[in-house]
Amino acid sequence: MAWALDRIRPPWDESRPAIFDFLLERFNSDGSLGTEPPDLPDVVLEPETVVFGPGTRDGISRHFGTDFASSDVVAAVVGAVTKLARRSTSARAAALYSLVSEEGTLGFVDGALGFIANNNLDPDRLRAIGRWLATQAPDRSSVKFGIALIGLVDPLDVDTVLTLGAHDEFTLYSAVAASNSSGGERTLFQLAKRVHGWGRIQTVERLADTEDPEIQRWMLTEGYQNSIMYEYLAMTCAQTGRLADALAADEIDDDLTTAAGEILAAIVIGQPGPQPSEYPDLVPAIEDYLRHVGHRRGTLHDHVSVSGIRRFLDEPVSVEIAEPLLETLRTDADEFLSRDHFPGEATAGLLNPDGVAYSEALTTAGELGIDAYDALYERIEQSLDERPAWFELLRATDEGRLERTLELGRAKIDLAAIPTGPSNAIGLAAGFEPHGELLSFLQELARFPGHGWDLISVGLRSPTVQNRNTAIRALQNWPREVWPDDAAAALEAMIATEVRDDVRTFAGDVLLGDVPIDESWGRTITKLAERSPKLADLARDLAATPPGRRLRSTAGFGDFAMWDGPYDSEPWDQARVFVSGLDAEFNVTYSEGRLNSNKERHENLTRQEAGSRALPLMNRLLVG
Repeated sequence: MAWALDRIRPPWDESRPAIFDFLLERFNSDGSLGTEPPDLPDVVLEPETVVFGPGTRDGISRHFGTDFASSDVVAAVVGAVTKLARRSTSARAAALYSLVSEEGTLGFVDGALGFIANNNLDPDRLRAIGRWLATQAPDRSSVKFGIALIGLVDPLDVDTVLTLGAHDEFTLYSAVAASNSSGGERTLFQLAKRVHGWGRIQTVERLADTEDPEIQRWMLTEGYQNSIMYEYLAMTCAQTGRLADALAADEIDDDLTTAAGEILAAIVIGQPGPQPSEYPDLVPAIEDYLRHVGHRRGTLHDHVSVSGIRRFLDEPVSVEIAEPLLETLRTDADEFLSRDHFPGEATAGLLNPDGVAYSEALTTAGELGIDAYDALYERIEQSLDERPAWFELLRATDEGRLERTLELGRAKIDLAAIPTGPSNAIGLAAGFEPHGELLSFLQELARFPGHGWDLISVGLRSPTVQNRNTAIRALQNWPREVWPDDAAAALEAMIATEVRDDVRTFAGDVLLGDVPIDESWGRTITKLAERSPKLADLARDLAATPPGRRLRSTAGFGDFAMWDGPYDSEPWDQARVFVSGLDAEFNVTYSEGRLNSNKERHENLTRQEAGSRALPLMNRLLVG
């Protein structure tokens, strides 16, 4: 009987849609799936489920060298492919599918492909097996392996590779397939322009050696942009696009000036990208950039970029800059940053309904020391954001403004929807918006003893663990003499109904008053140390920070320490639990200007965006 796959019984449930067909129905006119790829149909997400963003798991694994399958798994996959390529039977197809349909393709694919390529198998049959999995399978792992098999055979099935690679979950595999084929650079370029997350990172990195002027220019003006972190691609694009040479010109256009600022501001941050010292042209590029931007009036976007570079110039670690030149660069940056029009534009921008413009205005206002309280208050009062800027308003609140802020919170937050009783909820699902808004208050009320007890009382009865922990911690920081008369009774009632032993113990410690704050925090550090020494180191660093900042940052770590899930499987599993409490890393990162100004504030991130942006940050703590 002739070899063919169209006669075998599909080894999967035929009622499940093929991922390939699912994607074909969702393409935009520009050949992309948009900036937010759709959730794939092979996983049904339950409410409160923390998930990896598209391509995040494979992206982190590839970048940091984790996720390797055993030699037995590799051998089994190679054997299954070889048997199916020699004789097409339903049993052999099912055997291969059972091996490659489980999550973890990245762990075995490189090893398996090396052996398969050397097994002298019929290339047409390999391509057919690859297309069968890539275009018909209903689960992502099988599709990934199918793309990998397609990449072994020339000429490349470009249409299939581009269709699947347009979703960030599959871009890595499509990029590798394209890289291994003749004429693959143009395919990679097409792919890179279609994706925005980890897929952009995977494709642009593989274009690093291009000599194509069109691609080089694109890398300078667009290629570095991605929805994860610009730091991943900034240096690659600066070097491949020959940024220093472009900036050495007497004049450059506005687009290149803006892009150069974003690239250089990302390079000087370094991690998770290369260190600034690894870019040999950094100093002349900064010098020329400041010359070009200095010839412009300057936008708030420019201000954000120059501010990042100026912070680096305060202490250019590992980069040698002669003192006279360093002083000149600082002076040029300071002259630009102190221009008269920036304060007015920043103040006006605080009321701009556009999220990007608002973010740039907020960052600039912070750099210039502008008191943003009144504008932030008005922004919330006018409901200019889908999610109000409570975090920023409360950071700008002092004792003289506290009652005004509290009254606004009472008026705008649906407090009645919150005190439904304790549960293990994280608070990420739809319907938990009021709980998230309350959390901003609970984090700050620790520094205002005796004020806002009604909000703390609501937090004690919240279904979200983070609300309850943060409400308890606020009371822990209040001297007992300012506790309201019913505070002790409220804690007792909470303890009686609390569903988590760790939260109940914490509440009991605070009620008894015999466990100092530092000892309570020490317990959290101990729990962290049991899971990951590097997380414990970070917790100790936070414990040493000024109390106000620490109290704003520790709620997430409390949630981490009280998480019931596994902590010792892989770095990304440890990182994943942080998505429920990103206050420490996100707030510190955001306040230091380390999130690019054209990204939405962390409060507005979707669940997948939060996972995608958090995991690289957490990975720096866990494995590097």
